[in-house]
Amino acid sequence: MGKTAYIRPGSIGDVVMSLNYAKEIAKKEGEIFCSDAIHSMLEEFFCGYACLNLRKLSEYKSSNYQKTVNLIGYPIDENYPHKPMKKHLLEYFAKEFQVETNYDGLKSSMPPLPNQLRRETRPQHVTIQVKTGWSVYKEWWGWENLVEMIKSQINDLKICQIGGPDDPIIENVDYNLCGQSFTTNLSAQAWAVLHIGLDSVFNHTTNIQWIGKGRTPAVILFGSTQASASGYSNNENISLNLECQPCFRENPKISRQPLGLCVNPPQQTYEKPRHACMANIYPEMVLGKAMAKLKRSQAFKNYLGDKDARN
Repeated sequence: MGKTAYIRPGSIGDVVMSLNYAKEIAKKEGEIFCSDAIHSMLEEFFCGYACLNLRKLSEYKSSNYQKTVNLIGYPIDENYPHKPMKKHLLEYFAKEFQVETNYDGLKSSMPPLPNQLRRETRPQHVTIQVKTGWSVYKEWWGWENLVEMIKSQINDLKICQIGGPDDPIIENVDYNLCGQSFTTNLSAQAWAVLHIGLDSVFNHTTNIQWIGKGRTPAVILFGSTQASASGYSNNENISLNLECQPCFRENPKISRQPLGLCVNPPQQTYEKPRHACMANIYPEMVLGKAMAKLKRSQAFKNYLGDKDARN
């Protein structure tokens, strides 16, 4: 059997999902390629700590491979994005890779805790991600209130914001890693007792099984996208399940299949959105899900045990 090249240029979350099958594909002499920009972000972590093979698209030469597969992931043949997806995206990727569906393919050793988060006691922080790519309709407005509520419930639990260099900074967070390396951001999530975020790359990295710890528990908010297709069962996935969800609407300036502006409620602009699917998710709702998730988290139980011992 000759070598096969699997090409998924982006986005970063889709590349991370495809890597769920990287070890199995390597056994079949396959290699996964992504854009050079995304490769530069992911290489240190996925090639170093997770020991997965990921190649730069600029290195791809068709003559080196018996077969080339351009990964799509999304079921265009099922009329996506005009209809909800029938299966999880990992199932669609598995079909393209011609392997069995596997939700447990991402495993990694724990990276070092970022220097900013090092304390004398056991790490005790929650990570949050407040900005997504592609669509403002995946975003939420309640972060400042939520952070204050969490701190009022557990006054020494620290909040660490992770994300990109252009993400809006939540003023009352304790640590801000936005714009630092992907590995630094992911390391903070790996060590966190909980992650709270949106349907973006750090949703997909909650599916990583950290050796010695397991997955970082998470609460993920869903607006325009579909929790059953891109959420994970180990997380608490919040969706209001409105009749208009999922709409899959994206930024009309960059979308390959623009579906127009949100109509619930009508008369919005993309620059000033008011999408009901997120506007009607209240901080109190997210707090309740987060506290319930924390109480079931072994890492948080360990922290509480240490705290009691210190007291």
